[in-house]
Amino acid sequence: MDSLLDPHRFRVDRLPSPAFMPREDDYADLLRSPDFDVRLQTFNRLTAISRRDPDWFSNCPRKGELFKNIDRILADDRWEVQHQCIKFLQEAMPTFGSNLEYCVCYLMPNLVPKLGSSKITVRKISVQAIQTFLRQKPDALGPILKTLSNFLLTSTERATKTEVVREFPAMFIPELVQCDWSLFLDAMTKLMATSESESAECAAIAAKKLEVYLGKDTFNRLLSDLSASQQKDYMRFSKNIVIAAEPQAATSQSVVNRSSMKIASGERRFRFGIVPSIVAAMVIDNSDSVTRISGLEKWKQLIENITPEEITRLVPHLHSYLISLSNVLTDLNFKVVVLTLDVVRLTVNRLKSHMEAHLQQTISLLAQHFGNQKAVIKQLIMMTCMDLFQNVNPKAVVGVLCVYLEHRNSRVREEVVNILTSALMITSPSRINFTAVVNLLIPLLLDPKRRVRLAAFEHLSVVAYLMNGKVETLLRAVRDAEARHSAKGLTAAVMLA
Repeated sequence: MDSLLDPHRFRVDRLPSPAFMPREDDYADLLRSPDFDVRLQTFNRLTAISRRDPDWFSNCPRKGELFKNIDRILADDRWEVQHQCIKFLQEAMPTFGSNLEYCVCYLMPNLVPKLGSSKITVRKISVQAIQTFLRQKPDALGPILKTLSNFLLTSTERATKTEVVREFPAMFIPELVQCDWSLFLDAMTKLMATSESESAECAAIAAKKLEVYLGKDTFNRLLSDLSASQQKDYMRFSKNIVIAAEPQAATSQSVVNRSSMKIASGERRFRFGIVPSIVAAMVIDNSDSVTRISGLEKWKQLIENITPEEITRLVPHLHSYLISLSNVLTDLNFKVVVLTLDVVRLTVNRLKSHMEAHLQQTISLLAQHFGNQKAVIKQLIMMTCMDLFQNVNPKAVVGVLCVYLEHRNSRVREEVVNILTSALMITSPSRINFTAVVNLLIPLLLDPKRRVRLAAFEHLSVVAYLMNGKVETLLRAVRDAEARHSAKGLTAAVMLA
């Protein structure tokens, strides 16, 4: 038994499973996968790597192929994948080093049109990504404006162009006020002359916002460099437009408060098909804890009483719905976190099998608080996972959860083992692959942390009980682990447990 009391000797043998931790040069291939979930999860992993390792990109052996696949995804893929792709780009930019400008400008022809996406979550993350890039590389404004001008003056996608023009003033950030905006003004005045009334009006509003942003003198200097016909078009379309001057610091917040502005104008009544816009704005677009708590209580009541018709309306928006709740879970206020997890629990409970397509996303959302020692949070996570096991294929849930058995935080490993143990109690033995469960848990009998080892022993005790005495497979796997790791006494300990 001495070997069991010396866990550090086994640490080197606890290698990440190749099935869940691909090599760095595999990510380019995974982004070409025809499987939607594989592409989505690949971006989640890349985001995690970029947070953990600032040198990951310089060590990446296939940079060019990686960015070619990212460019292809931005050009033609499901919006959920595009959202995660752009989110990865935004978070990973600091790790690109000297390659940053080349890499992002390479993607810009397909990134700029995302400002006009029909999905608000894609629009918002695109604005944030371009803002992040421009703050780090103000000199890249010129190439971006050329890309914007080319898209606006050549694209036939009228609705997308109009939305891009509406969103682009979010780039009027303090860091760029001294830059050359002549290309933008040139594109806006040309758009006024060649577009139908709605696009022309949006272009005039954007140009007027530029005037407020730069100041009248600088703007008039840019305007005087344009042709006489362009100047005339600007005067004609902008004469009745009034833009209130705002502090520049507020400019960067324009994208964050977009939903609130739409509520005021009555343009949007619901978010995600069922959540009143005013409630969504209280939770998503407001950082004040008191306001968020009030909004979450209303949101929770809505999901508690959700009707079949409302479920049908919510399902197409589940991806963005879960993204929004995931963002709220980063709040530091305890009650906000508890209420948000309760909303997630109710959503899983009410939508049942509809959650299967978003299983990976749901577990990733819950994983933000795996290992949290607050009893109420552990209970909410456990209840949500039990609902998933009952309403979704249990093997799929185990497949997603088992990644966290390799987590470096022992509390996370312990909690996931406890979740899997509880799941055994509510799942029919006929739906359990006991061989796979045993192979998954036996390495944790040698975990460096005592609490994780105890949780694993408890789990295998439940497995042995459910196997109705047919424990040959279990004991054979334990003996193999005992021999492989020289863990003298492991089999005896399992038999005693």
